[in-house]
Amino acid sequence: MVNLGGVLLNLGKPDQALQLNLYAVLRRPTDALANSQLGMSYFLTRKPDLAEKYLTTTKQLDPAHFSHPQLLLSEIHLQRNEHTAAIEELEDFLRRHPDSPEAAGRKGDDQSVAAALRSHFAGCCSTAVLGAAFVGLRVHSGDVDAAFEVRSVPQSRCPQS
Repeated sequence: MVNLGGVLLNLGKPDQALQLNLYAVLRRPTDALANSQLGMSYFLTRKPDLAEKYLTTTKQLDPAHFSHPQLLLSEIHLQRNEHTAAIEELEDFLRRHPDSPEAAGRKGDDQSVAAALRSHFAGCCSTAVLGAAFVGLRVHSGDVDAAFEVRSVPQSRCPQS
């Protein structure tokens, strides 16, 4: 079931995958992959509250899971204008996966981290939000630009400064 649900997700058929992934979680509630795929299915079918529930369960079962639940959780938080929570998810992702393709590249010195944050939140967030993000992420190595580019926020969702 989990494999078929994953195939349907990869084929861009989240509505069909949802039923299979739900069945997989009901049969194996402690399977991190089943929970991750169900969370992805809910995310892609625009049910962020349910997506958050199953992606959080994935993190509880396997914090370093290869599906990187932190990235979708970050997107959910960004959609809700919960920037601090989004940054915390990205920090967790970078701690657990410093060598992943999403985090590869520059070694996150203060200038590159600040530039990545400015680029990601360009023109839509206050100096305080950028400052908090900078303080939260400056200690991490890796390509922060890539982590932020994985999920972007339309300016209409950002708080005005």
